[in-house]
Amino acid sequence: MLSARMEQALEGLKRDGANRVVVTHAIVVKASAVALITARPLDSVFKMDIAPLSCTVLCYRTSWSIESPPELRAPL
Repeated sequence: MLSARMEQALEGLKRDGANRVVVTHAIVVKASAVALITARPLDSVFKMDIAPLSCTVLCYRTSWSIESPPELRAPL
C-alpha cells in the first residue's frame, strides 16, 4: 500500500538527515505530507487540493513539518 511505502521512505529520510529532491505525483504528496505527517485519516486525501507540478517542502528537525518553498516566502 502507498501509505506504508511512504511511511518507510519518510523514516529513512529522517535517519539520513540529508536534503533530497523527490519528484512524484500529487497523490504521493498527499499521502505522505498530509495524511502521515499530520496524522489525518488516509481518506482525507480526497478532500485535499494539491496542484500538479506544485512544490511541497517537508522538513524534519525534531518532528516533520510542511513548509512553503523558500522562493515563495515573503521577505522579512
